Amino acid sequence: MAKSLLTAFGSLFCLLLTPAAGVAAALVQNPSFEDSFAGTFPHYGPVESWAGGSGTNQAAGPFHNGGTPIPDRGQMAFLQGSNRLSQQIVGLTPGQTYWIQYFYDGRACCGGTVDLALEWDGAVLDTVQGVVPSTGGSPYKFKNVSFVPSNAEGNLAFVTSASGDATVLIDAVSIVPGDPARIVVINPSFEASGTPPAPGGPIMIAGWNSSGLGLAGVNDATGPFVDNGTIPDQDRAVVLQGDASISQTLRGLGTGENYTVTYRYNAGTGNAPNLVVSIDGTSIAEQNAIVPVGGVAQWRTATGTFRAAAGTALLTFSQTAGGDQTVLIDDVRVAGTVVEPLPNLKIGPANLEVAPGGSEVVSFTVSGRRLEQGAATVTARIFNPLIARFVGEDLNGEIRLNFPANGGDTTLTAEVEGLARGTTLVQILDNGGHEGVDGSVNIHAVTSFVRNPSFESSPPAAGVGYGPIPAWTTSTTGFGVNNSAMPFFDNGVVPDRNQVAFIQQGPKSLSQSIRGLTSGQRYAVQAFYNARTSAETDSISFTVNFGGQQIHSVSNVTAVGVGNPFHFLNAPFVATGETGLLEFTTSSTGDATLLLDGISIIPQQANEIVVKNPSFEASGLPSGVGYLPAIAGWNFVGGHGINIDAAGPFSDNGISGAQDRVGFLQSPASFSQILEGLTPNATYSLSYSVNARSGDTAGPTPYRVMVDGLELVNVDQEPVGAGMPYDVVVISFVPADSIAELKFEVTAAGGPAADQSLLLDDIRITPAASGVSVPIMIRLIGGNSVSLSWPSSAPGSLVLQSSTSMATNSWRNVDAVPFEEGGNKQVIDVLDGPRKFYRLVQP
Repeated sequence: MAKSLLTAFGSLFCLLLTPAAGVAAALVQNPSFEDSFAGTFPHYGPVESWAGGSGTNQAAGPFHNGGTPIPDRGQMAFLQGSNRLSQQIVGLTPGQTYWIQYFYDGRACCGGTVDLALEWDGAVLDTVQGVVPSTGGSPYKFKNVSFVPSNAEGNLAFVTSASGDATVLIDAVSIVPGDPARIVVINPSFEASGTPPAPGGPIMIAGWNSSGLGLAGVNDATGPFVDNGTIPDQDRAVVLQGDASISQTLRGLGTGENYTVTYRYNAGTGNAPNLVVSIDGTSIAEQNAIVPVGGVAQWRTATGTFRAAAGTALLTFSQTAGGDQTVLIDDVRVAGTVVEPLPNLKIGPANLEVAPGGSEVVSFTVSGRRLEQGAATVTARIFNPLIARFVGEDLNGEIRLNFPANGGDTTLTAEVEGLARGTTLVQILDNGGHEGVDGSVNIHAVTSFVRNPSFESSPPAAGVGYGPIPAWTTSTTGFGVNNSAMPFFDNGVVPDRNQVAFIQQGPKSLSQSIRGLTSGQRYAVQAFYNARTSAETDSISFTVNFGGQQIHSVSNVTAVGVGNPFHFLNAPFVATGETGLLEFTTSSTGDATLLLDGISIIPQQANEIVVKNPSFEASGLPSGVGYLPAIAGWNFVGGHGINIDAAGPFSDNGISGAQDRVGFLQSPASFSQILEGLTPNATYSLSYSVNARSGDTAGPTPYRVMVDGLELVNVDQEPVGAGMPYDVVVISFVPADSIAELKFEVTAAGGPAADQSLLLDDIRITPAASGVSVPIMIRLIGGNSVSLSWPSSAPGSLVLQSSTSMATNSWRNVDAVPFEEGGNKQVIDVLDGPRKFYRLVQP
C-alpha cells in the first residue's frame, strides 16, 4: 500500500513493526539547527549538539534578514559579535577527501563588520572577509571547502571576528565525501536537513529547488518512506512522492566536455515509481517501475551521461509514475572535467576610512581571463546610503564600472564620499561574470580628526612590508607597515596595538588631509616615533607640518632600543580653517628609517599639562569587541580597550562627543600614565568625561582616581542613559613633584568575577587656583540645562564659576544659589553657547 505524506504520521505505529532499514551515522549533528529554539525574543540560547554560538532564529527573528529564504527548513544559527560555534565530528576515514558545505549570511543591521573563518582542529581552512548581508530576497551564500582529515575525528568550528555589533548566520552544514575530479553538487546526500520532521513532509532542502504537484522531503531510516534497504551515505535521503521534482544548477563545467551523473535510488515498500534524470530538460537516464530493494540490501546505482553545452547545466530528478508513488534518491555525484573557475572579482581596501565630506577610493579588479571572453560590467552600491555614497552614482545608489574586452584595464576605481559617522560596506550587485568576489570593503565614516592613526586598517604587505597605507598619502616609494616580526620595526615596544608605519630614507612625506577643525581653536598633534637600528653614519630627521607650516621638528632620531618605549611628541598649532594637511616629512643620510605610530589631533589649551592620548583616538578602529594589546600613552592592568562612542558593546549608552572613541576598563582594571611638567605644590584641575556600561548586571561601577597614590575620587558610576552626555568630573589636586602618576582604577563591587565596565574620555589637566580638592559632577538634565553638584562637606565659602574659554580673565561667578540634595550641593545652570567650563574657587 502506498503511503501519503499527508497521512503517514498516522501510519507510523504500524511501520515500527517492520524491520528497520540499515543506518550509517550522520557526520554532522543538528546540521540545520532545527533541534533547539529559545522562545524568548530575540532567541538567545544554546544550540543543540553545538558548543558556543548565540542562538537560533526563524524567518521572523531579528537576526535573519526579512525576505531572504532560509536555505534549509525553518531555522538557522546566529553568531553575534566575535564568537565561535563548534562540534566534535566522528566517523571520518583518515586520508579521504571530504567537502565541508554550508550556507552563510550577515545580519543587515547595526553598522558592524564581521569576518567568518572555518576551522578544523584549530587550523583555518577558509576565511570570508567582510560578510555581506543578503537583502531584497537574495539567497544565502554557499561555501564548499575541501579538506583531508588525518584522524577519524576532529573539531569543526565557525569563528567570527567582528567590529561593532555584527552577526553571522549559518545554516545547512554537512560533510560529504569529495573528490577534486568531481563537479560540486550542493547537499548531494541530503544530510543538511538534520532529523526529518514528522511525518517527513515537504521542507526547504538546502541546494535544491522542488517543483510539481507532488511533495519533496527528507527521510532517515526511521521512515515512513525510507522503510527498506541501507541508505548509501550517512543517515538521510530525499523522497519524491507523486508528481515531484528537485533540481539544482551545476557549475564549473567545460563547454563540449562529457560528464557522468551517478546516483543511488530505491522505492518505498509497495511502490513502483518511475525516475527520470535530465540535464537542461533533456533526459539522460530513466528507471521505470522501480522495485524496492527490501530489508537492509544496498540501494541500486545508476548513471547518465551528457555533453555540457555551457559552463552551467540544470540537473533535475523527477518522479513521473502516476498515482501515489514514491522514489528515494541519495549520494548524487557528477564526474568529469572540472573547469577552473574564473578568478573572483577583487575589491579593496578591506577597511576604508573616510571623513564626512571627504572622499577615498575603492578599487575593482576583474580577471584578464574574463576580459578575453568580452567586455565586463561590475555594478556596486553602498549598503547604507546615509553613511556614504559613490560619487557619480545613479538614482538607485548604484555605480557601474565598464571594463573593455581583450587586454583593457583590469582595475578601475570609484570614489566614495563620507556623509555621516558610521560603518557600512560595499555591495556587489553584479560581479561581471566572475564566480564570486574576493575581499570586501568596509567603509568607516569617522569624525576623528586622524584616520588610521595606528596603521592597523590593513595587514603589512608581503615581503618586508612595502605598500600603500590606507587613509595616508605617500610621496614616493619606501613606505609601508611593519609588525614586530618584520625588519624595519626592529627595536622598541609598539606604542599602540600591533603595527607601526615606516618611512625609509628621505626627503619623503607621509600626509593626510584633516577635516572638521574649528578655525581659531588651538590643537596639538601627538605622535609616537622611533628609528630603525642603523649604522652610526646613518641618520634620519623629520618635521611635522600642518597647513603648510612647520609646527615641530626632530633632528637625528635615535633608536630607543629593544624593550624601550617610543619617543613622544606634542606639537601645538592653531587651526586657520576647517581643513588642513598634516605632513610628516623626513630628511636622511644613508639608509635610515623613521617609525611612526599612534598619531592623533586633540584640542589643547596653551596652559594645559600634556596628557598622552587623552581621548583614546590614537588606536583607530576597534576590532572585535574592542580589547587591545596596547593603547598609546597608557599603561594598563586587567581588561581594557576602546569602543566607538555610543556604538558599543561597552559604550552602549550615552554620548561623549570628544571625537569618535572612548576608552573602557573592565573590572578589575586600571589605566595610568606619568604626567610631566607639573609645578610642585601648585593646584591643578583634572577634568574627564565618565560613564558606565548599561549592560552590567552587578550594579553601578565603582571606580577611583589617584594622583601619586593620593585618592581624589572614589564613587560609583551609573550609566547616563541612551542619548545623554557623559558625566564630566572636575577635581583639584596638588602635586608634590614635577612628575606624577595619574591612575583610573575600577574594582568590581561583586568581587573579581563581577563584570563591570567604566568608560573614559577627554582627560584634561589645567592649572587652577590653589585650594582644597573638591570634585564637581556635571550632567546635562534636558535641553540646555546642566546640573552641577559637589559634596556638602566641602567648605561653604567655595564659589562656582564658569567660563567659555578657560582664559585667565574669563571666569565669572554663577549666580544661582546652591541647594542641598542627597548629600550634595547642587546648582542648575543654563548653557548659553557651544561650550562652557566650570570650577570651584576659594574667594
